[in-house]
Amino acid sequence: MFNEILGFTKEDVNNIIDYYTKVGVFRQDKEKTLKIMNRWFNNYRFSQRAKSTNMQMDYGKLRHLITVDGQLNGNFTKFSEILEKGGISSDIKTSFPYEKLADRENFISLLYFFGLLTFTGKNKKGLPFLTIPNETMKKQTYEYIRSSFEDVGAFRVNVFELKNLFQDMAYNGEFKPVFNFIAKEIKKQTKIRDYIHGEKVVQSFFIAYFNVIDFYISLSEEELNKGYADIVMKPFFEKYNDIKYAYLLELKYIPRMDDEKKLQNAIDKKVKKSKEQLDKYKNDEFSKKMMNLKPYGEVVLKKGIVVFHGWELIYIEEMI
Repeated sequence: MFNEILGFTKEDVNNIIDYYTKVGVFRQDKEKTLKIMNRWFNNYRFSQRAKSTNMQMDYGKLRHLITVDGQLNGNFTKFSEILEKGGISSDIKTSFPYEKLADRENFISLLYFFGLLTFTGKNKKGLPFLTIPNETMKKQTYEYIRSSFEDVGAFRVNVFELKNLFQDMAYNGEFKPVFNFIAKEIKKQTKIRDYIHGEKVVQSFFIAYFNVIDFYISLSEEELNKGYADIVMKPFFEKYNDIKYAYLLELKYIPRMDDEKKLQNAIDKKVKKSKEQLDKYKNDEFSKKMMNLKPYGEVVLKKGIVVFHGWELIYIEEMI
């Protein structure tokens, strides 16, 4: 009952679409539209206890809770962890003093109150499990990640140049220049290297910057053919209906090591595993529909393997 106070119910949305279809204003495919709306705007779950005067704080102030004295603090780590793991277990505090906002549990509760997280159940210990509700909030979260890096002077990219590279990716099938460009910036801007560690971190980092440009909807750990693709680059057809290429990318990580022979062996293993995964994903019927591949459309699917050695791009290749 409480959930129906805010926003529209599923029945409301169906009735609105039916009405505007009947009067000739809405001419899109209803089922397809509902799927898009569900992915981007749905899945909020509220509780009657989720009322707090702290909700009056705006999003701009939230960013300052993850930086202290020009450095990213533990809350930034939690912020990143939510993206990497898809959610977090935490009790929800309904009230807390202003000076305690940056405390871990209070910070997570604040994300919940702001709508960046939503309740999806409880873990084995009975703690609420909170997840990012939809693609809109996920995009917002990635924006905070990027802003945080910029605030502390850790990383910044030339968005105009990045957009041109994404345009080539979308219309000319060139994905390597995008990775090479960001990898080059990582090499130049040494402060960011402290945050580039672990496969999930690297994946989240790249998706955060992929989301700056809207040619694609970048999806991480998308389920395809009983497996999980590292990065799916789904063309944003609703805005760019003439995009020619979609992408399945395996983005792997190897911890820094000095032994060249061990490193090469590690690269070979990562590449071999990536090829097996990509070969498995390419026959997924859902992905063919989602990305307008043949026989559902004319988009060409490209598959790529990217391997990082710590913060350094060490291997990038298209899988034919």
